Parts: sequence; structure tokens; C-alpha cells
Amino acid sequence: MVMVMVLLATVGLLGREGQVLRTTIIPTACYLKMAGLLTLLAIHVLGVIDALM
Repeated sequence: MVMVMVLLATVGLLGREGQVLRTTIIPTACYLKMAGLLTLLAIHVLGVIDALM
């Protein structure tokens, strides 16, 4: 959260943190969901294992 505030202050959008976070929450959730699905696919279908296990 602090990084978002610093970034917004740098680009001149100070005071609009809520709007920016609301705008980016849906794409962020989609990216997280895709990363999770790809991880599950790699583990269960492709048989990728952790080298440290």
C-alpha cells in the first residue's frame, strides 16, 4: 500500500489512491487466478515437482 502511495505521489495522482486501487483490483485478481491455475496444471498434469522436496 505504501508503494502505491509513493508511486501516485511521483506521477502526480496524490489523493486518488482509492480510485486507482479500485481500478486495478479486477486485473490483479485475474492474474492471480491464472497464476494459480497454471501452477495447478504444472503440478497435477505435467508432474512438475519441487527440487527441494
